[in-house]
Amino acid sequence: DSDTVCDIDDLCPGFDDLLDVDADAVPNGCDQCDGDDATGDTDADAVCDDIDQCDGDDATGDTDADGVCDDIDVCPLDNPDDTDADGVCDSDDLCAGGDDTVDTDNDGTPDACDACPLDNPDDTDADGVCDTDDLCPGFDDNADSDTDTVPNGCDLCTGDDATGDTDADGLCDDRDQCDATVGEVDTDADGVCDSDDICMGNDATGDTDADGVCDDIDVCPGFDDGLDADLDGTPDDCDDCPIDALDDCQDCDSISWSLGTYTTEQLVTSYPQTWTAEGWFRATGALSSTIGGVFGLPAIEICGGGTDWHLILKADGTVTVGNWPNPAVHTSMNDYGSSWTAGVWTHYAIQYDNGNGTLYVDGVLAASYTGLPNANPSCEWYIGNRRGSGQSHAEGDLSSLSFSDVVRYPTNFTPTSKLADDGNTVFLFEFDEGSGTLASDTANATTMDVTGFDWLTTGPECLP
Repeated sequence: DSDTVCDIDDLCPGFDDLLDVDADAVPNGCDQCDGDDATGDTDADAVCDDIDQCDGDDATGDTDADGVCDDIDVCPLDNPDDTDADGVCDSDDLCAGGDDTVDTDNDGTPDACDACPLDNPDDTDADGVCDTDDLCPGFDDNADSDTDTVPNGCDLCTGDDATGDTDADGLCDDRDQCDATVGEVDTDADGVCDSDDICMGNDATGDTDADGVCDDIDVCPGFDDGLDADLDGTPDDCDDCPIDALDDCQDCDSISWSLGTYTTEQLVTSYPQTWTAEGWFRATGALSSTIGGVFGLPAIEICGGGTDWHLILKADGTVTVGNWPNPAVHTSMNDYGSSWTAGVWTHYAIQYDNGNGTLYVDGVLAASYTGLPNANPSCEWYIGNRRGSGQSHAEGDLSSLSFSDVVRYPTNFTPTSKLADDGNTVFLFEFDEGSGTLASDTANATTMDVTGFDWLTTGPECLP
């Protein structure tokens, strides 16, 4: 075989003895397997057992390194293959540790891992109770206010349903102390008939404020829960906005006047050296003269020889304050371009500070002046459309009017519909009576005659 090995010594006649790739002393031509032929090739994959990596065809590999080649491995991706011996490889097992082949309700979840192995779907009403065990389908079995083992959703009455509800008042007979069939009622369901009930609620808690509402359900402790002027469910004494059901304290009440309707009142008997007169006014009619005053401190026609103040809405659309040191002299503050618009609620604040005056319109400084005399305490306020002397006050609506013995606004501010009512308030009229001929001063209990005025109480009359 020309392999330079004499025939008598030739290990592999007919082949080259010098070629032995696996160095096992068996020439390639006579080699049975890759490796030590003496170890054999049990799995007949041409890889001798001494270097064989896995049982099977080494060429396919052993992905899961479990000693079984992929070509004969039942679970080539798993080592071990099937931990729970359910015939499903671990990587595909839906229920590790349980038998994937057992799914009684055929919902795709093996019984061993199914919260409700007999139900498909498991828990229709999502209350944590399997449908086959659900006491009240469609409702929460865990909600049982009267602890009678009947969930609220299927409960006929409060108490033991088995005893019935003879008078159909929602209270089971075992707890019902009042027979509605003969006119007895237990409105608060506390087991005490109304005729014998001390208060609405749990009588055992008492009724400290004697308002007929037991302490356990008292909305406004210490005050009368029965007083709720705006019917918003919050008693007046605990209501930030007792006459406003929306609880945004938006003021929807005002008085209104047309031509010729006005009232005169001496609201201030002594003017301090600092004061603020403010209110919410809405002009509704055209001015009948070049100057129209909305409210005065006081009106010019009253104070012969006195010192008068009043707000002026000028025909050119600007706003200022008129001040008369005497009947023959008229001085106006500087106009800063502020304007008024008919039909629009506007907050005006006139202030006096030791000879200096300011006018704020909707919280913005509109005019200022120096060297002004104070108002004459003997004069009266004119509210409404007083006519005469060649000029007329404007027609309009007034939602609130206040006088304070302090300068409330040293700088620009955001006005609120609820004016301040505190120790500096001399008077405050909110015009929330809604009817009658008198408006009350909420600060000091005086009144204003509003005979002939109209009352506005709802809807578009509300302030911004």
